[in-house]
Amino acid sequence: MHTDSNPDLANHILALASIVHETVGPGLDAGIYQQCLCIDLSKAGIPFAEHVPVPVQYNDATFDLGYVADLVVQNEVLVQIKAVEEFQPEDDQPLPNRPHVELQHGVVR
Repeated sequence: MHTDSNPDLANHILALASIVHETVGPGLDAGIYQQCLCIDLSKAGIPFAEHVPVPVQYNDATFDLGYVADLVVQNEVLVQIKAVEEFQPEDDQPLPNRPHVELQHGVVR
């Protein structure tokens, strides 16, 4: 899952996520926001996959039981949906920004 960097795609996803939140409002389960975002991604013609296992690599070994992404958009942007009452600094950390995960961008929304 590695392609050229595309910050415009990440910004587009963030814009769609903001529209979802403004439309349905706060206080819902993360799964509701995810389904709404999926509807908007589909309407925009942006390919994505849900609940994608992201293998973790360690030396020469690959573990399939690594991280599970809520969404991977265009095989390039990992999206983790958060439904929290108050956004904390740790919620704004890069997703997984580690050498063993081959994705260009991570988006927490």
